[in-house]
Amino acid sequence: MRKLRTLLLAAILSFSFCLNNFGQYADLIGKRAKIKGPWNWKYLGVAPDDKTCDFLILTANDNDQKSLKGLLESFSVLRVKNNTAAFVLETKIFEGKAKVLILEGLQEGRTGWVPLQWLKEKPVPLSAKKKKK
Repeated sequence: MRKLRTLLLAAILSFSFCLNNFGQYADLIGKRAKIKGPWNWKYLGVAPDDKTCDFLILTANDNDQKSLKGLLESFSVLRVKNNTAAFVLETKIFEGKAKVLILEGLQEGRTGWVPLQWLKEKPVPLSAKKKKK
């Protein structure tokens, strides 16, 4: 009985954790965000497909800077500057990734996938622009 109660408690806690993450990223679609990686590197990678993004997520989560650097140098990802502006097109919250449209730099206009946790800044709507004085 005690094992069942512990298992139930663990399930409830993990479900509440998922809901918290879901709420954090649920409203990203259709908004602007900055792609900011886990390290203070000059460049990051935007994966052209889901499978490459999964590898990107694994290397970032494992803090495997050597593998990530190799991925960036292999040209199998789109290289963008850290803090690049992007527009969020789609999210796969339970997989931890988002499809973005790159809004600046050499890759402007291209789409790809990034880990959700790389979308650091609080997103603002694409139509919201600061007025110049």
